[in-house]
Amino acid sequence: MVAGGGALNAFHCCITMTCADVHLIQYFLNLLIIFFFSFFNSTFVIFLSSTLGFQQSLVGDALLSCNQNEEYSLLQSCNDNMPVVGLDSMEMANSTLEDFCRSYLMFHGLDVSKPQYIFKHLPILSFTESYIYQLDKMNEKLLQTPNNEKHVFGAKDKRETELFVSCFSNDPLRPLVTILEHKGLLTERIREELRHGEEYWALERKLCSALINKAEILVEDVMKAVHLKSFDYRVLNLLLYELQGTKVEELHMEFLSISEFLVEVSDDLMTC
Repeated sequence: MVAGGGALNAFHCCITMTCADVHLIQYFLNLLIIFFFSFFNSTFVIFLSSTLGFQQSLVGDALLSCNQNEEYSLLQSCNDNMPVVGLDSMEMANSTLEDFCRSYLMFHGLDVSKPQYIFKHLPILSFTESYIYQLDKMNEKLLQTPNNEKHVFGAKDKRETELFVSCFSNDPLRPLVTILEHKGLLTERIREELRHGEEYWALERKLCSALINKAEILVEDVMKAVHLKSFDYRVLNLLLYELQGTKVEELHMEFLSISEFLVEVSDDLMTC
C-alpha cells in the first residue's frame, strides 16, 4: 500500500506540477494578449487621431477655400499660369458638352449612345470647356470700355477690376494652352481658334460698351462676333481629332462652321 500510495502521490504531484505549468503559461499568455491589445489600441488611436486630424484639416481648408473669394483665386491662378476651374464653371459647361457629344461625335465615327466613347475623352474636353466658360463668365463681369475702362454695370471693387484687366491683358488662355501642349494635343489650328476666343471677348466688351453709351455699332463687328462666338465648339472638335489621332476633315469643319453660325443667330433671335 505504501508503494502504491507513493506512486499515487507521485502521480498527483506530476498532475499538480503540470496544472501549475499550464496556469503559469496561461497567465503569461494573458499578459502578452493584454500588452498586445493595449499597444495595438494605443497605436490605432494615435493613427486614427492623426488621420482624423489630417482629414479635419483637409475639410477645414476646403471650407475655408470655399468661403474665400473664388474668383480672386481663379484670377490669381490665371496670372500664375496655373489652370484651375471652379465647380460652377464645370456645371455651366455641361450643357455645351452634352450638345457637342450629340451633334459632333457622329462626324468622328463615334456612337453617342455608347458611354465608353464619351468617357474616354471626357476629362480633357470637360476641362477645356470649363476653363473657357470660366473666362467667359469673368469677361461678362468685366464689361468695360477699352479706352477709359468705365464699367458698364456700375462701380466694382478696384482690386477685382485690376485682376480682371490683368487676366485678360496677359494671355488669359495661356494656362490652358500649356496643358494642351503638355498633353501633346496643341496644334496651330487650335491656337488660332483660342485666339478667336480672345478676339470675341474683346468684341463683346466693345459692343456692350457701345450699346450702353449709345455709340455707333458696326454691323461688321456684330457679324464677326456672332461667327467667333462658337470658337469653343471648334476647339473641342479639333481636340477630338487629335485625341482620336485622325486627320481633320475640312468639309466637316466648313459645314459645322455654317451650322454654328446659324445656331448662334437663332439663339440670339430667341432671346430678343
